[in-house]
Amino acid sequence: MKVMKVLIPDLKEIIVAGRPDDLKEAVSEFFPVDIAEIFEELDPGEQFSVFSVLDEWQKVAVFDELEEGIRYSLLKKLPASDQSFLLNTMSPDERADFFEEIPEEEADRLFPLMKEEEQKDTKLLTAYPPTTAGGRMTTEYASLLEDLTVAEAIDYLRKTAPDKETIYTIYVISEKGTLIGIVSLKDLILAPSHRLIEEIMDEKVISVKAEIDQEEVASVIRKYDLLAVPVTDAYGKLIGIITVDDIMDIIREENTEDFYRLSAAGRYIGKYLEISNVTHGRQRIQWLIILLFANLASGFIIHSYQGILQAAVILTSFIPVLMGASGNSGNQSSTTIVRGLAIGEVTIRDFLRVFRKELCIGVLVGAGMGVIASGWAFFIGDVTLAITVFFGIVTAITVATTIGGILPIITKKLGFDPALMSGPFIASTADIFSLIIFFNVARLFLNLH
Repeated sequence: MKVMKVLIPDLKEIIVAGRPDDLKEAVSEFFPVDIAEIFEELDPGEQFSVFSVLDEWQKVAVFDELEEGIRYSLLKKLPASDQSFLLNTMSPDERADFFEEIPEEEADRLFPLMKEEEQKDTKLLTAYPPTTAGGRMTTEYASLLEDLTVAEAIDYLRKTAPDKETIYTIYVISEKGTLIGIVSLKDLILAPSHRLIEEIMDEKVISVKAEIDQEEVASVIRKYDLLAVPVTDAYGKLIGIITVDDIMDIIREENTEDFYRLSAAGRYIGKYLEISNVTHGRQRIQWLIILLFANLASGFIIHSYQGILQAAVILTSFIPVLMGASGNSGNQSSTTIVRGLAIGEVTIRDFLRVFRKELCIGVLVGAGMGVIASGWAFFIGDVTLAITVFFGIVTAITVATTIGGILPIITKKLGFDPALMSGPFIASTADIFSLIIFFNVARLFLNLH
């Protein structure tokens, strides 16, 4: 990327000087994904100049790698013949994503530029929500009928393979299109030419339904160590595949989404430096207002127990310690459980096991922190204050840790993303409960009213 940063001023100079041959030579050594990154540093006119000097195969490969906004802006500048060529040759899944991103009137204008087969594929892929298996799959897969011989199958693949995304795994289907088995390219090449596909195929096929969430697809591919997973409709008919490179994109998107939710920063809406300050502010303030009300609730609790604070002012110095400790412990347990739910280590059925485990962890952690805090309380106060602080912190941390562990599971059970139980949200919830607990423990041990 540093090399490209150095190259970009030279490219701009060549474009201004009007030297297309030099421009073509300058970008010819780069991979399509690198050229797509260069586009992000150029203005629309410069992007068009670079795109114009690319070979046809480069145009298709680069167009597939471009950001949606750049892709749409560039396509509008091209003549109808070039628009038709790119739309018909780009990968089906990228094309479906493109049509979902552009304005509806533009989609209606561009759709007729595609061939009938490409229109059919696009309609199929855009029929599913973009975050489902059906929305992420591609229709460029290799398939064979079960009654073909090995020789016939190899001859068929020679003719069709150039249009497929991958042929390392070949899917065996019935005449009705039902997925019935798989055969690897290695097994196909090594098998005797007279044998039938149904005789050498593996009938144990790992597949996913088109309606399942993309995160579940990622879990399936990771669990079974697959290069691709077939996608079927409700009747078991093969309609597409999701490859491991698509899964990498899914994992990146899901991780980004979870990071934003865990920090209560809204949702990811684009590259940080490209989004306006107003948009960033609007995204963040929504959750901050909710958290503000939670903090006001903490303030109200402190106000409600002001009689206790007036009778034992020294308790005030332990409020920040209590709120910080309980919030941090709640965050630790919620982060652990959210991750466990995401990768399948924890399920909804583990609710009671998680409850008991986090309860025990809370007692152990709370006892350790309580000893330290009570030692300070004894140093600045007396034995009664030390006992109050010890039991107050142990109880508050135990409750906060348990809440942090079970809330993500409850959220998932209700059908929401567990990452909604963000760090700030858990911390604010833990603050409320820890203050109530602390003041009531103080009332009990210090005999306050």
